[in-house]
Amino acid sequence: MRTMARMDNWSRKQSDQERGRREEFGASFRAKREERGLSVERAAAIIGVSADMVKLIEAGKISPEFPNLQSKIKKLDTRRKLIIA
Repeated sequence: MRTMARMDNWSRKQSDQERGRREEFGASFRAKREERGLSVERAAAIIGVSADMVKLIEAGKISPEFPNLQSKIKKLDTRRKLIIA
């Protein structure tokens, strides 16, 4: 019985940590988007996802490990370099 309680605590702790990472990632993504003066819709078009997906990312509902998400987000940085050049 004690083992189950420990496992439940570990599971909750892992869930809290994952949620914290998603929320931190989402806040960082939103800050970058706003810093670049991009609307949700424009950022979505640049990285190739829906506006709803961008909203989920910013709300911390989507994990940074979501398939190809990191490489898609790098397009925002590449896009900015192209605009400046």
